[in-house]
Amino acid sequence: QAEAEIRTDPKLRADRFVETWRALDRQRAESFRRGDWKAEQGIRNNMGAFAKNLERDPQVESLLRNRHRELGLSMPGRNIGHDVMEHLGLGRGRGLSI
Repeated sequence: QAEAEIRTDPKLRADRFVETWRALDRQRAESFRRGDWKAEQGIRNNMGAFAKNLERDPQVESLLRNRHRELGLSMPGRNIGHDVMEHLGLGRGRGLSI
């Protein structure tokens, strides 16, 4: 029943996203501190895939715009999904230089 409520309530889905995101970010940071680059990259890629799911849930993305600090973002842009991808270094601009 709790899972059904989460699936139907955008606020609960946003809460779950923030909770999961923060847990993954802690794991990623710990892997980085340990120097386990492979694990850190794997977690970062998982976070990227997780963030990409926001494109399919505009209600949650809208709710997360006001919770950008909880996601580690300084200022929200037009699209939180893209913002978190950029934060991870997985955005479109990655690897481009002038």
